[in-house]
Amino acid sequence: MGTACLRFVLQAVDPALGCPILEAQFSLETIEPLVAILGDEVGDVLDGAIWELDASDLERLSAVVGFVFPRQFGEVRLVEWSTLRAVPYLIHTEFELALMLEGRKPFAAFGDAYPSDCFEAWMALFDPFVEEGRFVRRII
Repeated sequence: MGTACLRFVLQAVDPALGCPILEAQFSLETIEPLVAILGDEVGDVLDGAIWELDASDLERLSAVVGFVFPRQFGEVRLVEWSTLRAVPYLIHTEFELALMLEGRKPFAAFGDAYPSDCFEAWMALFDPFVEEGRFVRRII
């Protein structure tokens, strides 16, 4: 097998926090093995789409990548590896809420258009902690 050129990340998503709690990276020479398992639309992952995997998808993918990714943590999704991950520390993107709850990130700032459905869905994850008084929300 030659040098792999496509890199992907499997993520187990915490349903309460909406962020990955477990990740595993794998590489493929071409997208064809993923297309064979998941269908032609999986190519959208290369354009930034998030692909949710069911138990059957994950089982077939395990045979291709050579490891079993645990499903007991909740939703499992497939994303393309990003150069943001090339740094030697945990980036905050997608991990804002978890890092804030751990006290490792003092605040989060989002630059999305407001109002938007995407923004509202993301903010809904923060709502219980704002209501408890753990976080202060300011929308400017």
